Amino acid sequence: MGDEDWEAEIIKPHMSSYVPVFEKDRYSSGANGDTFNRTPASSSEMDGGPSRRDHFMRSGFASGRSLGNRDAGESNKRENTTTVGSFGAGKGFGNRGNLLIISYESNNDCEDNQTRNRGFSRRGGGYKGLNEEVITDSGKNTWKSEAEGGEGGDVQGPKVTYIPPPPPEDEDSIFAHYQTGINFDKYDNILVEVSGHDAPPAILTFEEANLCQTLNNNIAKAGYTKLTPVQKYSIPIILAGRDLMACAQTGSGKTAAFLLPILAHMMRDGITASRFKELQEPECIIVAPTRELINQIYLEARKFSFGTCVRAVVIYGGTQLGHSIRQIVQGCNILCATPGRLMDIISKEKIGLRQVKYLVLDEADRMLDMGFGPEMKKLISCPGMPSKEQRQTLMFSATFPEEIQKLAGEFLKSKYLFVAVGQVGGACRDVQQTILQVGQYSKREKLVEILRNIGDERTMVFVETKKKADFIATFLCQEKISTTSIHGDREQREREQALGDFRCGKCPVLVATSVAARGLDIENVQHVINFDLPSAIDEYVHRIGRTGRCGNTGRAVSFFDPESDSHLAQPLVKVLSDAQQDVPAWLEEIAFSTYVPGFSGSTRGSVFASVDTRKGKSTLNAAGFSSSQAPNPVDDESWD
Repeated sequence: MGDEDWEAEIIKPHMSSYVPVFEKDRYSSGANGDTFNRTPASSSEMDGGPSRRDHFMRSGFASGRSLGNRDAGESNKRENTTTVGSFGAGKGFGNRGNLLIISYESNNDCEDNQTRNRGFSRRGGGYKGLNEEVITDSGKNTWKSEAEGGEGGDVQGPKVTYIPPPPPEDEDSIFAHYQTGINFDKYDNILVEVSGHDAPPAILTFEEANLCQTLNNNIAKAGYTKLTPVQKYSIPIILAGRDLMACAQTGSGKTAAFLLPILAHMMRDGITASRFKELQEPECIIVAPTRELINQIYLEARKFSFGTCVRAVVIYGGTQLGHSIRQIVQGCNILCATPGRLMDIISKEKIGLRQVKYLVLDEADRMLDMGFGPEMKKLISCPGMPSKEQRQTLMFSATFPEEIQKLAGEFLKSKYLFVAVGQVGGACRDVQQTILQVGQYSKREKLVEILRNIGDERTMVFVETKKKADFIATFLCQEKISTTSIHGDREQREREQALGDFRCGKCPVLVATSVAARGLDIENVQHVINFDLPSAIDEYVHRIGRTGRCGNTGRAVSFFDPESDSHLAQPLVKVLSDAQQDVPAWLEEIAFSTYVPGFSGSTRGSVFASVDTRKGKSTLNAAGFSSSQAPNPVDDESWD
């Protein structure tokens, strides 16, 4: 069934939690005996002032079509109808029979009237989301939504009241971990390059790090027995007090590489007891681009600091601001935060920065690009923040474009060290990559075919837009494939529920946007499917890195549409070749026929400036692209 047929298709409700369900609108014809559960709007709600045409399509691809066969009177009366989740705009719209309304089905009751699932109600001639506010002034409707502000709760609009459940307190849950894979020992063969002056020698075992006994006990409880390459080199560098930029493949243990030495220093130097002080002054601030990733880092910090006097706190958007403040006031030595919520808390003077000794940017290339770069510059310019000479700054990622390395100079000391582990920026070799040539209108059929062959194995499906994430999730549920979705427009409760359902196997398929492409470490993700290829090759590397972690093997299948993805042909060939994967002949043909400025297939190196740019040796990345390209613009995905 082609996508053009999809618009007129009636999507049936499904049983999986936290995925869109479509219900008939009360204006539909009722020819099939439909029952209506929509409360009629009052006449005062329907008769507004002068209206504007606003066809807001949240889950449809038909926004550009005409409104179909409506008479002039009906057209004037309904001119400002906001259509949410309409698959059939323009196909018999006067009948209203194909108008569908998107809502979310939840297994959790709302905590109060201000905590909402994503239902919709009738206001002022349009369908207003329950997390939106309509302000009427001189007959004009102004729409405000939490999603528009990135971090919900700290922008104008409805107050966010969601309080996330506390993490488990029992020791077994705190130290829960999954086993390393059959290829974990191969990490010992990965080449590592360290650049910079007077780099301390690498260590081979945890014992050589001379950590305190409590930390060693926690390391053992967490199941850590061997150091990964990034840990062998990063731990002694951080213990020596040096600034660091570390670039290592996905799933290689970068989080422990910075947490363990920081905790060792804090245990050695001692920390200031600060419980219930009005102004908290953390010694360490860790910043990451997404809520899910920063929460994951917090759980790791909580694990390694178990039984010590060090207290880690996590704050992020989409949750009640008062809850974040209460967590901080109880004591905060390590603050894990997303950028927006961090700056909000600083502006409210709930934390001081004078005691900051360690600043960590995880997924640093994303933290310094056009998405979060300005906020990070504000952070280091805040009153009280120690200068880069007085603090230790650490940056970790799997990709480091040359432009980002140049920007990092504002944050790092001039004599920082650069650690490049293996095929830096390249795809993990434990992931079997397959590229399929699939046209736009054949993708859904191919996706269903693959998922039916996979069975119940855990699979992440990546798409480019938030609308399509809900669209594909609903379609798969209709095909009797248990699916949930995660993206920036979902409320935090829904995002956490979706991840929980995916982790426990209730919904073995997770449809996601870029918000889930980086850092997430989910056990037993056997497959990644790129329903839509990303616009840039670094995002491809991060996406397929959700599988094949810690020596486990995984598989990644990508749908390549020659009409829209030809610009990725050359870098894909390079990434596949570097990871010793089979390159389809048709892909090589497209790559050779597509000219990309700055491409050089013979260029040595790895993706996105695998070497320290201070050497001045490489102006081309492994994909062969000139590093003078501008950073990727922020797409429509809400990260924080």
